[in-house]
This record gives sequence, structure tokens and C-alpha cells, in this order.
Amino acid sequence: FCVIFPEHDTVLAITAGTRDLQGVVNVVWETILPALQGGALPADAAAHGKLQAKLAALTLKLPVAVAKPSQATVIAGRRYVFPKNAQALEALTLAPSVRQPGATDVAVTIDGTEEKVTLDGREWVRGELKSGPVTGPVALSGAWTADDTFTLEVVRYQTPFTMTHRLTFAGDKVKLESKPNVGAGAMSLVGKRE
Repeated sequence: FCVIFPEHDTVLAITAGTRDLQGVVNVVWETILPALQGGALPADAAAHGKLQAKLAALTLKLPVAVAKPSQATVIAGRRYVFPKNAQALEALTLAPSVRQPGATDVAVTIDGTEEKVTLDGREWVRGELKSGPVTGPVALSGAWTADDTFTLEVVRYQTPFTMTHRLTFAGDKVKLESKPNVGAGAMSLVGKRE
């Protein structure tokens, strides 16, 4: 959203994805508006360097992996199918990666197209979603975060939007709980092993 300060010839565009927009607005009123009162600030090389270092160090948290979850071997290579849903998610398969020890190969079928990625939970993997209701560039990370739960983080890095998907396995079923960082769109689905 935008805040216009006509008396200061300033437009502030806020593109953050947050559930606490009021907190952002409070910072604008408490910090930015008073700074505009005195006109342009003099150059401050030290403060500029500090800001550059802070911006260069910004990261998103990765899922915290657990060591050797038992469900990883139980469900390895098994295909789970989902009932028809708004996200067009049809099926998924997880398996320990043969090419990358400690990583997980993830295969997801969305709207008839299978997409594959290898995730180890220690880094973000850039790619592109080519099917389903939301397409475009993404960064992905995923790891077994509990003995029975695989957590997949999907960041649409050209937007402020992220989605956390938790896959909890029990018997021949998987419960998928998806939660966006902002707005509506949370969903819960139960898939069944083929």
C-alpha cells in the first residue's frame, strides 16, 4: 500500500508481506514522518555502510531439520494422491536423494504437470513453478522437521509472499497443512498412498 505525504513531496510504497501491517504503519509514523520534518539529511557514510551490511545479511529462516526421521524410509518413493482442490495439487512423492546424501527428492504433480526438486534444508533452491494457480519464480527449502513431518517453504521472491507446507505422515495417509505469510489461502488436505 502507499502513504502519500504531499507537504513533503514524498510517496512511501510498502510492499512487505506481513500479518502486522499496523506495526509497519506505526514505524512510519514514529520514525519516517519525523525524519521528513527537517528536510533532507546530510550524507552519513558510516550509517550508509551499516545499512548496506544489514541488507546484504538479510535471510529467510530455513526449516530446522531433525536427524534421520523414521518416516523418511517408510514413505520413500511412495506416491500420495489428493482429492480435487483449489491448488490443483494432485500427488506427491518424497524419497531420500541418491545423488545428494542427506537431501530429499520431492516430486509434486500440480494440474497434470510433475515438478521435481532436491532439497536438503540447508539452502534455498531457486526454480520456477510452471503449473497450478500460482506460477513464476520461487525459492524452495525443505527438511524433515519432526519424525513424521516434512516442512516445505516456498518463497515467491519477486513478491512479498511465502507459503509454508507441512506434510504429516501417518499410516497410509498424509495431512498437508499450508499457511501463507499473509492474507487468506490457508488450506488443509488429506492425501492417501496409492
